[in-house]
Amino acid sequence: MAVIEWGEGPSTPSISLRTSSLRVKEGEGAKIEIPKEKKITPQVKPQKDYPTRKVDLSEVEQKWQDVLTYVRPQNHSIEALLRATRPKSITGKVLTVEVFYKFHKDKLEQEKCRRIVEEAATEVFQSLVKIKFLLGERPRTTEATEKKKEFAERSVESKPKSVVSVAPGNGETTDHDIIEVAKEIFSGAAE
Repeated sequence: MAVIEWGEGPSTPSISLRTSSLRVKEGEGAKIEIPKEKKITPQVKPQKDYPTRKVDLSEVEQKWQDVLTYVRPQNHSIEALLRATRPKSITGKVLTVEVFYKFHKDKLEQEKCRRIVEEAATEVFQSLVKIKFLLGERPRTTEATEKKKEFAERSVESKPKSVVSVAPGNGETTDHDIIEVAKEIFSGAAE
């Protein structure tokens, strides 16, 4: 350290170096050896080896809610998008999920979102699952009404009552109410 300070004259700007990683080679014209930076590789989450087992559509339908539950703590926006989907078919390791809105499909197909859903499905079914999203027709009124009601009930549990309003007289939420809840979810995710 004394060699460094002695070598710096009044006209030389002071450079602050961490001395713990520096090595000084002794001898004529002492030289400071600066270690090369170590290349840091990101830690990749090790993927478990799952036994190859056949998963059928009835099992997927029964456990689909578990997939949503697994996704929720990782990304609540993805979980909200998945509420407007349904498992359509499974061929080998590829699970085809029907999505009813183009915007939802586009979001879910993004690499980050797709990976989260695949990881959740793989964990729930204890078998490697790849996800493919397919744009489908919106469910008919009866099924759509049930999904809206289910969505509204879940939203009421986690949101203040003023966020989800119920249409007077029929006990159902309106499309406007669901859109308002979705806006709040996505605006919170953007922050």
